Amino acid sequence: MSSPSRDRAQLLEAFNHQTQLYTAAIVMFEQAAADQLALNIADLHCANVLRLHGPMTAGQLASHTSLTTGAVTAMIDRLVRVGFVRRTSDPHDRRRVIVEADGTAMEREIGVLYTSLAHATEAMIMRYSDEELTLLVDQLARSGSLTLDEAVKLRHPAASGDYGETKKSQRITVSRGTAAAGKLMTTLGATRLTITGDPTQPDLLRAQFGARVPTVLAEDGVVTLSYPHTRFNRSSNTAELTLNGGIKWQLNLVTSSAPCTADLRHVAISALDLTAKASNIEITLPQAVASVTVRIAGNANNVVLRCAVATALQVRLGRSESSLIVDGEDMSAAAQTFYRSPGYEEATDRYVIEVTARLTAVTIVTK
Repeated sequence: MSSPSRDRAQLLEAFNHQTQLYTAAIVMFEQAAADQLALNIADLHCANVLRLHGPMTAGQLASHTSLTTGAVTAMIDRLVRVGFVRRTSDPHDRRRVIVEADGTAMEREIGVLYTSLAHATEAMIMRYSDEELTLLVDQLARSGSLTLDEAVKLRHPAASGDYGETKKSQRITVSRGTAAAGKLMTTLGATRLTITGDPTQPDLLRAQFGARVPTVLAEDGVVTLSYPHTRFNRSSNTAELTLNGGIKWQLNLVTSSAPCTADLRHVAISALDLTAKASNIEITLPQAVASVTVRIAGNANNVVLRCAVATALQVRLGRSESSLIVDGEDMSAAAQTFYRSPGYEEATDRYVIEVTARLTAVTIVTK
């Protein structure tokens, strides 16, 4: 009889092997689709990034794809010529150029190539339970974040060239420049992450780090914090961040095993994605503007979300073993994994909170 450790080692080997085979199959399929469209695979990828994430500048697209701004500009030119994307002026700053996908053209020319695969995939996943699908969504989300991080490291090992501005200091400031909005991306490494906002701050971001300093890449409103992987002295990986409170932010945070605290009362947010290993997470949300999605994945054990009285919100727990408490009322006592505040359906300004982190106690506090 094999030992549990041996069985797990074999499972990990099988998982890695199947992941490599799946990745190779995806690349082969996308190459075949790109050939049908007379594009290269990177062009197709850029078009899909714009379709999934919405309009952005060339610099922001470079950050999303880990390519240089020069390479992205050439790709945009090709995609404009075939009609899949278009350039427009930023409504907040006419000097800035925004690139957006032409959804109709992409669906007509590109979507049809994926129809058969989409149907086959849907038929395949029908065999999985809701709980198993939640686990798969969590794994894919975390894998995507980690893979993008590694892609940035491969393309920009010294964080140099025209990718963006690099900073390596315990105390830094990132100039706002002409950015009309901000995006913060953190990768694994920070053992204690603290985020606040300051509406009077002219800079895009200010940061104070512990003894170990991450690489900070900044370009066109997108700030990426990346710590080198290490097994030693992780307690010194602290990060205290202050965001410009005068613009809207998209937060994509990956945290490590220590607490994460975000007081966002003075920060307007368009979306918050948190993948956590932290045992304790406390987030104070600002007043919602439009519909704001908050996603919490990973292994967070205790999540506290604070918001103003009468905030319209919906909370959904993706796993039945998690618990939900709203203003002291234990919803899990009634086996509830779904909650809507009074007036949610009529509200235009509201939060949609999706929690897929496993074994998580979620506490909602309104004040």
